[in-house]
Amino acid sequence: MIRTDEGELRFPRDPALGGWYTEEEIGAAVTAIRESMDWRVGFRAKHREVEFEDAFARFVGAAHAVAYNGAGSALDMVLKALELGAEDEVISCGINFVGAHVSVLGSGGRLVLCEPDPATLNLDPQDVERVITSKTRAILATHMNGLAADIDALLDIAARNPHPEFGPPLVIEDAARACGATYNGRRVGSLGWATVFSFQSKKLMTTLGEGGMVTTDDASLAARLRRLRSFGKNIHWGTNLKMSKAQAAVGLVQLRRLDAMNERRIHLARQRNEWLDNTVPLSLPYEHADRQHVYYRYSVLVPPEWRGAAGTD
Repeated sequence: MIRTDEGELRFPRDPALGGWYTEEEIGAAVTAIRESMDWRVGFRAKHREVEFEDAFARFVGAAHAVAYNGAGSALDMVLKALELGAEDEVISCGINFVGAHVSVLGSGGRLVLCEPDPATLNLDPQDVERVITSKTRAILATHMNGLAADIDALLDIAARNPHPEFGPPLVIEDAARACGATYNGRRVGSLGWATVFSFQSKKLMTTLGEGGMVTTDDASLAARLRRLRSFGKNIHWGTNLKMSKAQAAVGLVQLRRLDAMNERRIHLARQRNEWLDNTVPLSLPYEHADRQHVYYRYSVLVPPEWRGAAGTD
């Protein structure tokens, strides 16, 4: 606990840096800047960006990776690629970061909120089954706090509930909090139609504070996402959402170190589990035998009697 300037006792804020840095990241950034001092070279990001994208695609086992300046803009463009109408529905978990919901609303589609699984806090497949309709175009599954959602169950539900015009709803993964996590032996990022990652400052790996990536096996989607981030490549509408050269250079280093950083998080989380087990009536973070939790957050649930009276803090 810390005491504020007003004298209140509060828990400290989350650390401002998730994927921590070493001299190697500093060296990569300096090298990118120094080589850009040549006026014939400049800060054009293309080659370093492609190198980072290719490495990231190999890491998660996807055919394509497309770098963006942030996960929010990346998700915006994935949803824009669906060309949603006002009646088109996108299912998303009610417990979520606001960015996922804002992207759905900004895409012009209809946001349908779904209940979380009480153990994992991820999208509950049983409730998805309840709310899915013939107007559903996509299921947006956020891997909350480092544990993968039940993607196989969501893909099965989508297959059994096709849209009359567009076919089965597409499963989009929001892996902003789960970079490096696994699901049934596969890396998150190679399961659904598209997966969005965040490299924001507090995330599991970070590219100088902001950045994002989309992975997909759909070549046409990857090509469209590249056009959208760069003014449409004079073919379609687009804007400027590219990642910088220095970000990509640092991202390559962070990616090489990601598993080691995640292993440290996992070790500390399991240490907390040992300390808290059988000491207080808390529901500790759920671990699934077939999914590697990477603990972006260590979330515990308190018993209902701890909630206090309605309307009080």
